[in-house]
Amino acid sequence: MKNKKSVFRIISIVMLMNVILIGLIGCASLFEPVNVNTSLNGVWSRGDIVISFSGSDGVFTQINSGHWRNAQNGGLIKIGDKKFRNITSMGNLRWSAQELSIIASDQDVNDHTRYRVDTWDNCTIIMSSNGRTIQIRTQGGALNPDNTYSRVQ
Repeated sequence: MKNKKSVFRIISIVMLMNVILIGLIGCASLFEPVNVNTSLNGVWSRGDIVISFSGSDGVFTQINSGHWRNAQNGGLIKIGDKKFRNITSMGNLRWSAQELSIIASDQDVNDHTRYRVDTWDNCTIIMSSNGRTIQIRTQGGALNPDNTYSRVQ
């Protein structure tokens, strides 16, 4: 009878050790580094427009609504035109760039003739640490001086 209890204890201890080992191996994956894409290159959306960044430029890939849609309807901009240029890394998830801005007169908001392409305003692009969003902080006469874009791909 003692032999059976001893064998049962040994089997129980081995099984318990296996369960603990499997649990530890499973938990180890929680501590593995997560791949975070901190490259600005890619497609980014703020809802009304979608921008594709590549190298030192960011170009319009979609114009859905808002001031930019009215400017597109007026022939001032088109898909493939630069929204950002002269993008330079400043390190630590920051870039300096120039952002195209438009000016609107006080006429009817839906009248595309009230818009004109204005200037290239200096801006700073700041990426979140998880690489999923960027904030554009524009200095100058931009209609929207701060905008947040989300990574599409």
